[in-house]
Amino acid sequence: MPAIKFEHVVFTGYSAPATFTVETGALAAVVAPTQEISDLLVRLLLGISNQVSGTVEVLGVEPAEIPERGLSSFRQQIGVVNPTGGLIFNLKVWENILLPMEYHLGISQKEIEERGEEALRTVGFGGDVHELPGHLSLFEQRLASQARSFAMQPALLVYNELLGGLREEDQGRLADNALAYHRGRPGTTSLFLTAQPETIRSLSLDQCLVLERGGNG
Repeated sequence: MPAIKFEHVVFTGYSAPATFTVETGALAAVVAPTQEISDLLVRLLLGISNQVSGTVEVLGVEPAEIPERGLSSFRQQIGVVNPTGGLIFNLKVWENILLPMEYHLGISQKEIEERGEEALRTVGFGGDVHELPGHLSLFEQRLASQARSFAMQPALLVYNELLGGLREEDQGRLADNALAYHRGRPGTTSLFLTAQPETIRSLSLDQCLVLERGGNG
C-alpha cells in the first residue's frame, strides 16, 4: 500500500490533474510551482482542504472522507514541519514539544518527557527550551518543529520547505536530521515539499516528482 496516492487530482490554484504515488518507506520530494501550492498540498494530506476532483489517499484512507471525529487520530500519524516551524507562539518551546504527545498519546508523563528530551538531543537543539518561539531564529524554530514531529513517531513526515531561506550549514543540519531519522525508523515515509528545487539537489531521494507550472489555474 502506498503512503500517498494522488489520482487525477485537481485542486484550487492547480488546474491540471496531478497523478503520483509515494511508496511506503520512501524518501521522496514533490517540487511545486509555488509555496502556496506546497502549503495547499499539506492541507490536502491532512484533510484540512479538499480537492476539486480526483482522489487523494494518505496512509490507506481518503482524508476528505474521514468523519470529523476521526480526523484527530488520522492526523497524529502525520508529522509536519512548516516553513516557520508551525509552533504555537504563546507556548514555550518545551510545551510545544510535549503538547501533541499529551493530547494524542496514551502514555505516561514520564515517557512523554523522555521522548521530548530525546527528540531535542536528536535534532541538536541548542536553544533555551523555556523561551517562546518568537525569540528563536528561523533555523531554531524548524529544529524545534523537527523535534516535536520526531517525538510523535509518525508514519509520515512532511517537510514543507524545510531548507529554504537558510544558510548552507543550517540546511545541512536539518537535512541530516531528516535523513538520520528516516533511516533509523524503517517503514517511515518522508516527503519533502518545496518550490525551491535547488535546496533538495543534494538529497539521495528515492523519488522526486515535479508539478509543472502549466498546471496553475
